[in-house]
Formats: sequence, C-alpha cells, structure tokens
Amino acid sequence: MTGRATTTGPELWETLLTLAVAERYGKPVREWEFHAVRKWRFDLAWPALKVAFEREGLAKPGSKSRHTERDGYAGDCEKYNEASLSGWVVIRATTRQIENGAAAGWLLRALELATGRATTLEG
Repeated sequence: MTGRATTTGPELWETLLTLAVAERYGKPVREWEFHAVRKWRFDLAWPALKVAFEREGLAKPGSKSRHTERDGYAGDCEKYNEASLSGWVVIRATTRQIENGAAAGWLLRALELATGRATTLEG
C-alpha cells in the first residue's frame, strides 16, 4: 500500500456514495493506490478497513470501452484478483446501481463486515 491519492473534486456518483456511508465510516480516499509495483488505484477506498469501491464504466451500445475489450477485461480481472489476495474487499457497481441505491447497500454491508458490525454476508 503506497498511500498516494488524488485531490481533484468528486463526481456526482462519488458524492452519492459518500453521503450514504460518510456519517458512519468517514469519507473515502479517492484514487487510492494499492499496488506499489503495478500502480493500480481504486476509485474510492477506506484503507484502514481495506474496503474499496470501483465504478464500472460500461460503454454505450455500439461503442467500445477498455473495460469490455478482451485485454481491458483481463487487466481488470488481474487487478481485482490481486486486490482480493492482498486482503481487500472490492465492491464493483455500474452508474445505474449507484443511482438506484444498490451500490450503497453493498458498500455499507462490506464496511459493516470489515468493522465487525455485521457477521454475515446476507443482505
């Protein structure tokens, strides 16, 4: 863990998630670099709890996205596997899941498990 983060302003999706969890767990660190060699970053992270959030940017129909191309998808798998093997819990969601509240629910459950406030994965 390197502890580097960026300080530019948040996007709307970040604000929505932060408001949902900040009162209980504090504000996340943006663009947290968790791998010193590969320089991988999480969109949002609670480093002390090893909980992270990744917004998956899917392409519009008919267009391309790095996340949906073969090499990009494989790279994402490598990143998330290395994060898991390093003890991180990574919650991934789309913009739609953020907007409908599902992502905040998953993130809250992950934070509750990390702090011992919950003892089950059932939601």
